Amino acid sequence: DLERVLAPAALAAFAVGGAILAALALEQPTSAALNQLVPGLAIASNVAAATAIVVVAVLVWRFVPELSHGAIVRAPVRGERARARLQRRREKHPPRWPKLAISLDGSRRLLRGAWLALALFVAVAGLLGGTSSQNGHGGPGLIERLGATP
Repeated sequence: DLERVLAPAALAAFAVGGAILAALALEQPTSAALNQLVPGLAIASNVAAATAIVVVAVLVWRFVPELSHGAIVRAPVRGERARARLQRRREKHPPRWPKLAISLDGSRRLLRGAWLALALFVAVAGLLGGTSSQNGHGGPGLIERLGATP
């Protein structure tokens, strides 16, 4: 079903987005501390951005595999539970047209987790900075402040 495919990707994207948000929250205090310790340091913002990127790398390295593994392991269990619920409902209320009911149940199982397509879109938009990447938000903003873009 769709949930088995999209859940690990959506969780990974949200974890990376959360790591970027944490890094952005750390970047400003790091830059301010560097400017206070070494007032004339021209690369203070670059060092702060590099620190933020290291934070992103560590958080992603630590949490993305764990979340993805959990989503992959739990997906078959959730799928079996959904199948059992549909079977109980079919036994409790026998359908008037059994063939139509079977095809509808199959469609429900196939499309289970379709909402994750929207969640994945939102997560990827957040990773790319959404509509405010010109203001230096999101992953592209960190890379830009690092000075790595041409």
